[in-house]
Amino acid sequence: VDTVVLCSGKFYYEMSEKAAEMGVDNMAFVRVEQLYPLPENQIRATIKQYKGAKNIIWAQEEPANMGAWAHMAMSLPDLGLKGISRKASAATAEGSSTLHKKRLNQLFEDLFSFAKVAVK
Repeated sequence: VDTVVLCSGKFYYEMSEKAAEMGVDNMAFVRVEQLYPLPENQIRATIKQYKGAKNIIWAQEEPANMGAWAHMAMSLPDLGLKGISRKASAATAEGSSTLHKKRLNQLFEDLFSFAKVAVK
């Protein structure tokens, strides 16, 4: 594992499912459910278990200006978190299932650019 992906909520299941479909073998997904107070020591201990981790990512389905991304980046600045999210927006949702699917696919494309796929 060279990439640890932190996230919250149902997005964990969507990412994990997509990773399994693709045969991704270098990413670990960690679901963080307590955002305040943030269990910093537990998060650091979990990441430390992945000694080969070069990339620590916060992934969220929400736009960059919403969700927990800013909180995570400010709370854990020494980790060098990379953020994967939708572009900043005034609305939390698209209002269109077609547009939602398109943006979700873009999120997956951004996230899995860090993936290495197992040869089968």
